[in-house]
Amino acid sequence: MRLFLPLSLLFALPAQAQLSVEVPRVLARYSDEASMEATVQRDGAAAQGVLVNFTLYSAQEDGSRGEQLCGAGSQRSDDNGIARVLLALDNGLCDTTHELKPDRSEAEMASSFRQGEYVLVANAVDLEAGDAGEGEGRFTLLPEQVSLEIQPLRRVAGDDALLVAELVDSDDDHDLNFTDGSVSEISQRGVQGRRLTFYLDRDGDSTFYDCQAGGLCHSGHCVGCIESSDCEAGQNCVGGECLVGDSPRAMCTSDSDCADFAGLRETRCVGGQCYGEVCDKLGYGVTDVLGRASITFSTIPNEEGMPAAGTLENRMRAEFSGDDYYAAVASTGTLTLLPDVVDIRGTTIEVTRAGEPVAEVATGSIEGLNVVATLRDRWGNAFGPLDSIYTQVGGDCSSCPPEATCDPIRGDRCVFYHQAEDLTFNASLGFFFGAPEQSQETGTFGSKWRPGEEAGEAKLSVTLAGEEGGEAFVTVFDDSGCGCQQTPGFWFIGLAVVLVARRRRFR
Repeated sequence: MRLFLPLSLLFALPAQAQLSVEVPRVLARYSDEASMEATVQRDGAAAQGVLVNFTLYSAQEDGSRGEQLCGAGSQRSDDNGIARVLLALDNGLCDTTHELKPDRSEAEMASSFRQGEYVLVANAVDLEAGDAGEGEGRFTLLPEQVSLEIQPLRRVAGDDALLVAELVDSDDDHDLNFTDGSVSEISQRGVQGRRLTFYLDRDGDSTFYDCQAGGLCHSGHCVGCIESSDCEAGQNCVGGECLVGDSPRAMCTSDSDCADFAGLRETRCVGGQCYGEVCDKLGYGVTDVLGRASITFSTIPNEEGMPAAGTLENRMRAEFSGDDYYAAVASTGTLTLLPDVVDIRGTTIEVTRAGEPVAEVATGSIEGLNVVATLRDRWGNAFGPLDSIYTQVGGDCSSCPPEATCDPIRGDRCVFYHQAEDLTFNASLGFFFGAPEQSQETGTFGSKWRPGEEAGEAKLSVTLAGEEGGEAFVTVFDDSGCGCQQTPGFWFIGLAVVLVARRRRFR
């Protein structure tokens, strides 16, 4: 026997009420925690204790809901009808695919957090009353702000240097790394797997030039190619230019021989080979699990003597061009280059009187001329007032000779440090007087020289550790016929005596 409820009783059952769900727009950055909320109301009043489930969807071009990306969690509404959840926006969580996974499929790329627009859906259900409702809002994901930190460098001129930069998510102390095909969380701020571009501003013009006028930057100069893959089909990269065949152009002897080199501007001949203009890009490096990338470069100066020794502030640069997850950023660092071992043969000598150059002087001049010697290292760098002047001696740091010490910068050679009194000024004519003194402002060494009574060409030089270097020449001319240049006082005395005698005779 079947029982049927009267139609009047069926209509008397309580109907399911509709909940109003409002979802405000969310702005968040990748790798941060996004705060999502929904306000639930029933008949215009806050609905307390309602379970709200949040789901993030991709957005179609027209802004409508696309594929489901992530179940963002659930929470019950509070006294004000507000439910909140936090979602960590790191790929590898919430069923997303890490962005560093190689060869990601289209589906895996779609199931990753990346900058762009999403749709946030909040489904509200009152399990006791049976009421339900749904709302949606916009969710905008922005690239995370990062910083680049460059470690300062202190090297000896001419040595190789290691430029290290760290890409840092500064407002986060954890990251999800992708290693050996799996995602792992470690407590650190570095951003993994990003390519950094490194520069060295050799000439200090703050441009960080990368051959924008044509060519590719390689070893400090613009060239037409670095590898044959840079050339058209049928061409090979030979000597920095794309040629048919494997024969390089003949060695150059002047800049005019390079006028047609690779179609570049400001071409020049350096060491028998053609190059384009000077450039600053060093190359690339990819950040490791700690967010660090590095590149090794040479500090040997180019044909223009750059980079020169000294404190090169903001002359190193690292750049990250940005991607769908982290914003672009750049930073600079300081490179300190110390002069290498002294090369006394490269010493330059100036002879002056009252700050003006002197090329000739009369014999017997009683006024001492200033002779200033600028000592240089083997790369032509001048020693400054704070630079130690040293020569390399035999032995390594395990057994340095007496009075020598291990190079504190390189740590692989023994050096001997010199003082001002170790420098000797030499003259083929005349003589030096007074001990050499080093300028506390320029680091140069000075002494006083007088020509003496012998005419001729005086050669002035310096000697350090038994080796002579530096040359300056002063012509010493014989002025004994009148002596007017070197002893004007005697002429005035003689003239006065003659005048007095004549006055006495005519009285």
